[in-house]
Amino acid sequence: MAAPAPSYSALRILIAEDNEVNRRLALLLLNRLGYTADVVVNGREAVEAVRARPYDVVLMDCHMPELDGYAATGEIRAFTSGSADRPRPRIIAVTAAAMSGDREKCLSAGMDDYVTKPVKADALRAALELATVPGPSSPPATIPEVETDSPRELRETTDTLAAELGPDSVKELVDAYLADTPERLKEMAALAGGDDQVTLRRLAHSLKGTSTLFGLNRTGNVAALLEKLAAAGEKSEQARLVQELDRLFQASCPLLHNRIQELIPA
Repeated sequence: MAAPAPSYSALRILIAEDNEVNRRLALLLLNRLGYTADVVVNGREAVEAVRARPYDVVLMDCHMPELDGYAATGEIRAFTSGSADRPRPRIIAVTAAAMSGDREKCLSAGMDDYVTKPVKADALRAALELATVPGPSSPPATIPEVETDSPRELRETTDTLAAELGPDSVKELVDAYLADTPERLKEMAALAGGDDQVTLRRLAHSLKGTSTLFGLNRTGNVAALLEKLAAAGEKSEQARLVQELDRLFQASCPLLHNRIQELIPA
């Protein structure tokens, strides 16, 4: 059964991409995540599209004909920044480049975020979820409620892990996760909304990795969103996300205990 479309699918999204395969991939990923989008094939068309219609998000390829993504972003920022009647879209750079300094180049051009090709569904989801988080002058946004982690995904992932490492090693890793996570969540709760965003980002990144190790992908997605918020210094929803992470952890504890009992029967 297909997953229900997220409640935040009303985002108005523009894809600016000159490669047909990449355009189709972006549309397929967006449809899978519950979104639709308009499409343009170069930077000049992207500028004109934003002039003609207010968009919440622009997925901007950095290297396009007519006008590249950096120049197109500059023109868009020129007529949307500080405009009362023209909303400022969140521009997400999409590029095959992954060299040191590329993120800084995108941000310096006026872009808000950065994802690399080939674009992955989880990375795109996290980038779009961040677009629902308000800036300092915006009204509070509603972050959609996240369901509990999937027992099926947990089972499939830990089965693979057990095949690679053995059930005893999986138990050792799960025990460490169950013992360590409560303390990490306390640290994150204390840091949420505060000045030490570097440490909060590191803790969220770490929790994302350890959670997805066991197939706790919903927990991983929320941690990824918190990581992005900390990286951007956007603090208003951080405490709420930490509370959601704590809820997900409490719900996952019996799933993890049951999984270990299945792998290592008493």
